[in-house]
Amino acid sequence: MEKMADEATSVALFDVMGQYFSGSQLNAASCKDSSAALAFAKTCVANPENASRDLTAVLTVVPEQRARITSIIALSLAGETLLNSFFSHSDAVGPLMRRKMAPWTAPMLEQIHCLRN
Repeated sequence: MEKMADEATSVALFDVMGQYFSGSQLNAASCKDSSAALAFAKTCVANPENASRDLTAVLTVVPEQRARITSIIALSLAGETLLNSFFSHSDAVGPLMRRKMAPWTAPMLEQIHCLRN
């Protein structure tokens, strides 16, 4: 994520992340950026009874994994939709694109780091 060169690479990476974690995807059509996806994931974990019965069951069994479950839900929402708000206003590539994309990539990198630790 730190060395994406252009729009196609960025979209492909976000799509792959979303597909990898798609088994946990909940209905979040309103998420337009990574911060919104993370906020949605936190809300789902804080109030699992409003999200799904499966999430409630998982959190009942492993409540100590709330942070990781939040990360999985947020990463499941990664995809082209999250990047549309960036690429609709910018045609930057290379280092400039990576700098401008930090608000989109940083929350997702944090979630990856949470899962790795």
